[in-house]
Amino acid sequence: MESARDLLAVGGKVAVVGLYFVFWWAGYTITNEFGVQSPRSIALTRPVDLVPELFQPWTAIVYVGLGMALPLFPFYYYRTWPKLGFVLGTYSLTTAISFACYGIWPMTIARPSFDGPGVGRWLMREVVAVDGAANCVPSSHVFYAVLAGLLLDRAMRTTRCRILVWLGVVAVAITTITTGQHYFVDVLGGTVVAAVGYFSVRAALPIASRPDSGGR
Repeated sequence: MESARDLLAVGGKVAVVGLYFVFWWAGYTITNEFGVQSPRSIALTRPVDLVPELFQPWTAIVYVGLGMALPLFPFYYYRTWPKLGFVLGTYSLTTAISFACYGIWPMTIARPSFDGPGVGRWLMREVVAVDGAANCVPSSHVFYAVLAGLLLDRAMRTTRCRILVWLGVVAVAITTITTGQHYFVDVLGGTVVAAVGYFSVRAALPIASRPDSGGR
């Protein structure tokens, strides 16, 4: 009976997290379409135009794989209520700020060609098929990675683990450039909104911000 209750509790949490990302993707798609179609949309000089060697399609493996995995890791360390709610709160506030930026300052970027063989090129063809050319600044890959870094930094017990986490965050940020998906300003923007979202919610919910693992 107890194990059945535990399974239901875990299932409920998974459903809540899943619903958050479903709603996030819906909002992201809407703002992306708005940015692509908006007459106010602007485009900057792409980093890969300034330094062609920056374009490294193979780094899509990190961009897609680690970029999608990092935001999920904190849910293991903040898995009880209201700690799980704290994580969703940081994600939600940062998302709200980001969506506002997409509407106020729509920006697009011309994607490079991903024709040819290779896992990285194939992955990016799949990404481009579902992800429009707008929603540049702030980069959602960067803000989710930085949020995960801030959350996990507090949860990790050893310096080695914290270093590994931040190396992953930096790797994701770099691949937003090397896959030709973002401008430099998008990385800065993603970092700033993540910091605002995290520290604002942490200030509002100081007790809930403590990870279940103990951490720091």
